[in-house]
Amino acid sequence: MHYVRMRHERPDRCCARYHSDGAKCGNLTRHADGWCRLPGCDGFVRRSAAVAPEIVGGRPGTARRIDAPPSTPLDLGPDEAYEIGVSLRARDSFRFHHGGSDEAAEAQIRSMLEEFLVRSARTVSARGFVRLARDGYSVVLTPEGTAVTEYSTVHRERTWAQVRAGVPSRFRRRRSGRGYLRDAAGDPPAPGAPVARLDVPSAIDPATVYLSSRARTSFDRILHLHGATDEELDDEIRMRLASLPAGTVGLARERPGVEIVVDGLRWLVSDDARVIVGVARATSSAAVADAEPAGQVSRS
Repeated sequence: MHYVRMRHERPDRCCARYHSDGAKCGNLTRHADGWCRLPGCDGFVRRSAAVAPEIVGGRPGTARRIDAPPSTPLDLGPDEAYEIGVSLRARDSFRFHHGGSDEAAEAQIRSMLEEFLVRSARTVSARGFVRLARDGYSVVLTPEGTAVTEYSTVHRERTWAQVRAGVPSRFRRRRSGRGYLRDAAGDPPAPGAPVARLDVPSAIDPATVYLSSRARTSFDRILHLHGATDEELDDEIRMRLASLPAGTVGLARERPGVEIVVDGLRWLVSDDARVIVGVARATSSAAVADAEPAGQVSRS
């Protein structure tokens, strides 16, 4: 089979995508994924963002993780993205996140895989399955590299191709009397068992800890990131969270909880280390009560 022909030499057909305002695109396209990519077409698969699913969890495949050695080697070249299988599970997951046809889902997963085989963060499960992740998108390959078994993303409706093309998210921040409000990233996790206070910083997983609406909004205001997307904001927050084990830990003003001060910021964290509740500037007049350096042996 001539895979280049499959991707680029299809007969003209109507673009299957929508503009950001929900208007149907009227252009023609030959692209297998149904998106014309012409100026003015944002390429949204759904007419409205209201039906996009809620997304929970951290953003896989950050630049830091992509560039961090060692990278799991794969004996696959980019062209082989069009020769391996794409499972029904992966295609269904793509359609759950973005909508569209089964054919378009397969075409877009293959196109994304082609780029991920050139550059991505890679991890191997205990069973040998290889996860390739980049900029909030990930695919999983069988140990033999013969099929894509899973697809996931933290982007609620934009496809990899849209993000690469610079299409902005249709999800906007809500306006309040004090400015814009950021939404939380999905539903909060179930409460867990409390962690010893001095152990909370090291118990936080920056990649997956839940970010509340309050934490996102406050961080946005403190660092003046009003033009950043939710994904970009979360990346910056999670990068900062990696420094929490070097901070000073104390009792939170809002209990139960723990406050951690590091690099000029005061973080409020749930006592089970699963939720970043809030963040504020750390000042000399706002010292943390009963503060101690993180990483010490916890007192009983």
